[in-house]
Amino acid sequence: MTSKAIYIIIKIVIILIASTFMFFATMFNMLSKEQLMDLIEQNAFEFYLTKILISFSVGLVFFLISLFINFLFRGKLEFKKLRLKLTLFEIVYYLLFSVLTTIIFVGSI
Repeated sequence: MTSKAIYIIIKIVIILIASTFMFFATMFNMLSKEQLMDLIEQNAFEFYLTKILISFSVGLVFFLISLFINFLFRGKLEFKKLRLKLTLFEIVYYLLFSVLTTIIFVGSI
């Protein structure tokens, strides 16, 4: 296997693990269904924003791991553009995934 293939496989595994943890971070809740509904009715914006930020912060932890992987592969100059594109993709993916999982969570209440 080439270093480029190994790099892509590692990135995909990190994204899948991060997605799983972000999903569980969004779904984690210590309130009853009635308390949740009251909270959403009273402070909907704060509730959405908090859920999005919690999920995104979990994604950022995995993004830091991904940046470390980029640091390990920095000597491979032949795929420098690919590293940049995948890094930008990851940050956008984590943001969109946290927003979508929050919308799905609130819709399932």
